[in-house]
Amino acid sequence: MARLEMVPIDRSKRSEAWNKVAQFGVKLMDRGRWIIMFPEGTRSERGGQGNYKSGASRLAVATDALLIPIAVSSGRCWPRRSFSFIPGCIDVSIGTPIPAAGGDPEALMKQVETWIEAEMRRIDPDAYTQGDLANPGADRA
Repeated sequence: MARLEMVPIDRSKRSEAWNKVAQFGVKLMDRGRWIIMFPEGTRSERGGQGNYKSGASRLAVATDALLIPIAVSSGRCWPRRSFSFIPGCIDVSIGTPIPAAGGDPEALMKQVETWIEAEMRRIDPDAYTQGDLANPGADRA
């Protein structure tokens, strides 16, 4: 795991966490590494939606990188707050890269969020009620 060069963060110290992500993120990207960030921070309930945070878009803007949204239906096989797995298929959908250079981090993250939430409803429609399909950006707790 140490060879993966992950950036460990302390979620209770938000400003320190961002500084660490920015510092190590720039170093890793300078070496040609990709940075994978989960904007919701942790897994949501299947069919639910967490709060998207702008750390990934802030780093992308600071480094003129591309944001590549990814939707994953892993909630089918790995429920939140569970260490057990359910056999099945997990779909992974990779969106079109979004240029971040000179962009607004909040607006970019909203664009990522809108794509991911709509895509989740496409790749895992059984997780969402019929009423939610008409409003893919609606907050769900």
